[in-house]
Amino acid sequence: MKNDEKAKIILEHMEKYLQVDYAFEEFYIKGIMNGLRKIDEKEKGELHGDKDTRRN
Repeated sequence: MKNDEKAKIILEHMEKYLQVDYAFEEFYIKGIMNGLRKIDEKEKGELHGDKDTRRN
């Protein structure tokens, strides 16, 4: 599954907890996709034994 598909699913489920203004859907999706990319990068680093000591 691609990150944009994952982001749309996440946004749909956010509605249970937040009032989502779909006029800003593009920005929500971009933010979620950036977060998913960051997670992928961190997971790949962990698989290769990289230790990132920075706290983001």
